[in-house]
Amino acid sequence: MIYINYKSDKSEIKILVFILFRLFTGVYEPIMDYYLNGLLNDQYRATMLSVYSMAGSIGEILSGISIGAIAENRGISIAFYAGAVSLLFELILFFAINKIHKYEYSG
Repeated sequence: MIYINYKSDKSEIKILVFILFRLFTGVYEPIMDYYLNGLLNDQYRATMLSVYSMAGSIGEILSGISIGAIAENRGISIAFYAGAVSLLFELILFFAINKIHKYEYSG
């Protein structure tokens, strides 16, 4: 059994955020695989899925190193804030690219 000290630094919120994160990543991956398989031509599918996988791995490595360096030099809280800012930037970039893509193919 996991003991959580409710008087300390809101551990239940951290556990809830971790569970939600794992839930969303578990739902995201099969949906993205389905989307990519339907989007890509048969001729290029294996190559593009490999490139997609390598890009994800490189992103994981670079983010792990950079966030780890921030955590070691500035503290874990600052590292989480840096990660949140990075994710916010990626979200804005995603919506901008999506809007451009829709504009180009709308007519």
